[in-house]
Amino acid sequence: MRNLINKITIIGFSIFSLITFACSSSDEVPYTLAKNYFVKNNYPDRNLHMLKITNDEKFNSVFGTAPVMGEKGKPTEIDFSKNFVIALIDDTSNVSAGVSVKSLVMENGTLRLTYDLERKNNPDTAYFRHFTILIVDKKYESPVYANIAPQNGYPLTGGDLDDSGCKPSTGYSWSILENDCIQPWDTKYVFEGEINNAPLIFSKDHNQAEIMRNAKFPDNLILTKKPKSKVNTWIKGDLMLIQIKKDSFVLKEKNRAIGIGKPRK
Repeated sequence: MRNLINKITIIGFSIFSLITFACSSSDEVPYTLAKNYFVKNNYPDRNLHMLKITNDEKFNSVFGTAPVMGEKGKPTEIDFSKNFVIALIDDTSNVSAGVSVKSLVMENGTLRLTYDLERKNNPDTAYFRHFTILIVDKKYESPVYANIAPQNGYPLTGGDLDDSGCKPSTGYSWSILENDCIQPWDTKYVFEGEINNAPLIFSKDHNQAEIMRNAKFPDNLILTKKPKSKVNTWIKGDLMLIQIKKDSFVLKEKNRAIGIGKPRK
């Protein structure tokens, strides 16, 4: 009986240890730094931001290749069928000396990147746009959040970034239709109901509607207006947004109402 109790105790302790380890541990994620690329001139000049890129089309819209002489001068190969990219891009500056990565870890299903900004004491006469590109195995693909490394042992306010290039700590989130980081509480419309407080945005021509990410939908959704419909209707898969009054909309999922969009009060 005593042996049985001891075995149960050992098993219970082992399970508790595994659970504690799984909950508290963070694992280093391997990556490769891509070389011999440049940020294209037509890419908007923005303050330091981060992008998660999962396909060639998006990557090629931001970066071009800058090969130099010799075998080592070729751009680092990126196979998006096996990898994805995390890019940190700074704004054009004459005081920036580069963007460096301190660590990349997986923590509770989220990639956490720690970075540092290198600054020059004396400004250059020329202006540069510094960046760094991480190539990561697709098996680690997850939401990415970045924080600047602590300065003198203290965290720096506003040094956080999400993988859309916005700063969550300042209340900003990415809007596809606005093509910018916005504060969700500034949108004209908001939902009530199952997706309470989810912002609703329309394109200028009202041909598209955007539901910004929320507790139910982890990614922003774009619904397209149904042509030649008697009632203004926007659809995406099983979702249907119907205008029921001038400034009132109902969102249905498989014909079940899950939210009412109204002007903010």
